[in-house]
Amino acid sequence: MLSAATGSVLMAAIYPPAIVGRELSYAIALGGFGAGTVFFVGTLLFDTLVARRGFCRYLCPGGALYSLLGRYRLLRIRRIVENCNDCAKCNAVCEFGLDPLRDHFGQECNNCTACIAVCPTQAMTFVLRPTDFPEQGPGHLGKQYRRTHPDQGAH
Repeated sequence: MLSAATGSVLMAAIYPPAIVGRELSYAIALGGFGAGTVFFVGTLLFDTLVARRGFCRYLCPGGALYSLLGRYRLLRIRRIVENCNDCAKCNAVCEFGLDPLRDHFGQECNNCTACIAVCPTQAMTFVLRPTDFPEQGPGHLGKQYRRTHPDQGAH
């Protein structure tokens, strides 16, 4: 709506991929950088010093669109609790800072498969489902589950 009112494409003014492309063309064609470089460097500093992926999570129109699409995705990642050993490698590798170990994928998950690839017990898989699974508790191969369910033993 703001773009229609102002007659310019406002998303391109603050969308980092557009800024990088525009600034590179300025550098090649005009021999210098524009004001977008300052905005881009500020964004990098904010993401580095204040909040990891802060621009993408809170300000970026592209991030908002991806998050909206993620809410309605049908292909989702599911943790197979019977195979999980609670090693937390999935949490460590998640580029969005989500909590796959506790089944908290949310709308920011883009199905990148990093958690599936790093899982040593193949406890992550894809399922066709319109919503995420609720938290399933500790993995059955993990210490916490074995401590609270001594009669189950290791599978």
